[in-house]
Amino acid sequence: MRTPRILLALLVVLGPLNTGGLYGELAGWHLPGGDGPWSEAPAAMPAGVSWYRSMFRLDLPENQDVPVALRFGEQPDRKYRAFVFVNGWNAGHYMTGAPQRDFVVPAGVLRKKNAVVLAVVATEPGELAPVSLVALGNHRTSGHLR
Repeated sequence: MRTPRILLALLVVLGPLNTGGLYGELAGWHLPGGDGPWSEAPAAMPAGVSWYRSMFRLDLPENQDVPVALRFGEQPDRKYRAFVFVNGWNAGHYMTGAPQRDFVVPAGVLRKKNAVVLAVVATEPGELAPVSLVALGNHRTSGHLR
């Protein structure tokens, strides 16, 4: 577990509104390289709070703007919500039955190697909706900055 001084420094860097009150957030599990209780996502998630992490490499074309988002699949019959973190940054809050299924990830948050962490709060056992990374477009950049 991280020491309080390190957590205070992280709050200064990421900002106080980036972190909530879940134990895993205060322990730094949502951060890249965070020491959480990681395991493969089970077929059925238990009731309560579960943490899931996935790593992915991002290889986007150079000199093009490619906005990307995390997309949650449909599962209106399940009762859960998920806090979405990308590389330690809070990217949104998904709730089953809500209209928002895409969470745009700002380009400044992305790196070559990325960590996506989901903190899932389930009121009943069930399956987690599939989550995928999708490109929302591919735009050529006309100007070059030096």
